[in-house]
Amino acid sequence: MYCAFERRLAHFAAAAGIVVASLVLEPGVMLVFAAGPPGARDYEAGIAAYKARTYAPAAQCFQRAIAAGNKSLMTEIYLGHSYQGAGDTARATEAYRAVADKYPSTAEGQLAIQCLLKMDPALSSKYHLAPFVPGPGKLAPDARTLPLIERIIIVPPLEGHPAVSASMIAAVRAAILKYPRHIYKYLEDGGATINLAPNIEDRWPGSGDGKKETVKDGTMGEEPGRTYGRDCYVYEREKVRGKNVLKAARSTESIIYCLDHEIGHAIDDISGALSKTPEFMVAMKQDLSRMPQDVKDRGDYFVVPAEAFAESTGVLLSGDTNNEVVQYLPMVRSYLRKKFRL
Repeated sequence: MYCAFERRLAHFAAAAGIVVASLVLEPGVMLVFAAGPPGARDYEAGIAAYKARTYAPAAQCFQRAIAAGNKSLMTEIYLGHSYQGAGDTARATEAYRAVADKYPSTAEGQLAIQCLLKMDPALSSKYHLAPFVPGPGKLAPDARTLPLIERIIIVPPLEGHPAVSASMIAAVRAAILKYPRHIYKYLEDGGATINLAPNIEDRWPGSGDGKKETVKDGTMGEEPGRTYGRDCYVYEREKVRGKNVLKAARSTESIIYCLDHEIGHAIDDISGALSKTPEFMVAMKQDLSRMPQDVKDRGDYFVVPAEAFAESTGVLLSGDTNNEVVQYLPMVRSYLRKKFRL
């Protein structure tokens, strides 16, 4: 009787993808153990090791999970991430290719292709990303689980305003893909979004002529970007005061500069507001005590801790060495460089 029951249990478990074991203690008494999907324990151990940035052990865990029968494509992706974190580019490439070659049209396949192209742009002759379809202006409730590059939301223009240009979308997309892998992952796991609009007026009608409190004689419609929590907004054009008219598009350089700054705000939010911590404030105060007064006067916007955090992070991401204010924030830069491995 028990053998028949065990056979039925095994059949059910196999259909459900569950590994079970049973132990008959005595007639009529049987213990059943459910171990989860194949390789589940190794997969969870791999995730924990990966989050702890112990990449070599993480790779070993993901290898064992795959050997045990875990067929999730994300396990292969994480295996690639772990190898790359451990500095084993050859094996990382092999893991990504295992997904990209067999499943190029899936979300996981596209992610694997993105990883391959970031590692070696020359692979673009073999691997191709699917055509980019801009977001409709709002995220679906579960859209924050998408790869970061798919969370670029295009805000439609108001009547009389030009739409966001294809060149802006392409430039922002390219800039995001160039971020260090661990920063890209940090933003992705943290639920960040990138929203592109002609102007703030297109996202929030009627706000464009509102006063920008942090800038003397500035309006909301004149600002190049803004971040709410971890949702970054970058605006292609400045609004003419008092009119439903937008000026010429900003340069690509200024758009990417703004993007990097706003990403800095998103990183601050995801971190739990590091710009408000005692450690950051110590670094900030040390820099301000040495900063010439004329520099403070010219860059008073960036002596606010949150803005100093965002600006310094943006500079570290871009490699810009000509930013005058950030040049006078060496302790802040050092703190952020160590904290985020930049």
